Amino acid sequence: MKFRVLLLAALKIRSVLSDPSPSEEVFRRNGLRGTTTKDTFAIDISKSWDPKDAKFLKLASETRKKGVYRSGLVADENTQAIYLWGGRRDIKPLDRQLWKLLPDGKGNGTWSSEITTGIAGVVSTESSAHTVAHGLGFWFGGSTNELTERTSNAAAVGTSVPGFVSYNFTAKTWTNHTNVPDAVKSPWAASATFVPTFGPNGVIALIGGLDSANSPVAINFGTIYLMDPVTMVWYSQTVSGAVSSSLPTRRMDHCVVGVQGDNNTYEIFMYGGAKDRSNEEGKGSAFGDVWVLSLPGFVWHRADGAGINPRTHHACVRAGNRQILSIGGVNTSDSDGMSTKDSLPQGLGIFDMTKMEWKETYDAGAEPYATPEIIKKWYADG
Repeated sequence: MKFRVLLLAALKIRSVLSDPSPSEEVFRRNGLRGTTTKDTFAIDISKSWDPKDAKFLKLASETRKKGVYRSGLVADENTQAIYLWGGRRDIKPLDRQLWKLLPDGKGNGTWSSEITTGIAGVVSTESSAHTVAHGLGFWFGGSTNELTERTSNAAAVGTSVPGFVSYNFTAKTWTNHTNVPDAVKSPWAASATFVPTFGPNGVIALIGGLDSANSPVAINFGTIYLMDPVTMVWYSQTVSGAVSSSLPTRRMDHCVVGVQGDNNTYEIFMYGGAKDRSNEEGKGSAFGDVWVLSLPGFVWHRADGAGINPRTHHACVRAGNRQILSIGGVNTSDSDGMSTKDSLPQGLGIFDMTKMEWKETYDAGAEPYATPEIIKKWYADG
């Protein structure tokens, strides 16, 4: 059996693989508040199931000694290896390490600490935006504090980290990058996803979040920031009809999933998130809406009636062709979020991207993804 993975946790989930392609297994790891867990679990998604009956397989060999949260997980599509970078612990700081999980294709695998070049020159952060492109892992922004690493080389511990870092999976080397637009100089609690069919090398799209963890201003969804992952050149694109009534509310700690659409379109789905820190009114409350950004039109559409499951600090992946699998999370980012009953069985939610609606069960044999009708109509109407 062929496997592909994502990581999450037994408590609140923050970080997982950033928008991986469909797979036959999902791994989960790491909590957010409360007691973190170092355990890793897998879900078989080669078969259909009801979320309340989904079986989690615990990784038999767990070499990591401590659990972390707000970390950045990415996957090397050539080797299927999963890389864990950054995050924080509850009490003691982390050692600066890049962890690697090699799945065995049977619901198990082994974690190991990767020996890399240049790690002394990068900063271990929490709440970075992360994704993969062209054999490189990318981590954008984030912040440091006394719990993100044992010895920090940041200018000051407890500050936002400008720029981004990349890691070459083959050469095992780190690179620091400082060329970023001012509006997203130090993105925090944002999401990133790779759009492989846009431009000569594809582009990485940075979606939502805050521009800083220190003096946070939420990033407006009316402008999308894109980076060529080969040349490292940034671009910005104003979305179509960029008025407040047609845009998602600014937010942080949401999740995104990208998928190739019909007629050379590419859709980026965004679910949930929390009201940003720059607005005290309702700060921390979670959103339950689902939005889709379609390229090349750069137009946002909201799924009707999709706000039934408010969620933040969760994780999302594409599974079963046209479905989003949402894992973990809470309905508020404050301390009450850990004491309320989860509205989703085992923290698992299933969203049909083509029909733009929630489902009660996961369908391993679902039809291939097709661009939603509302988006097709927008392009047809010109």
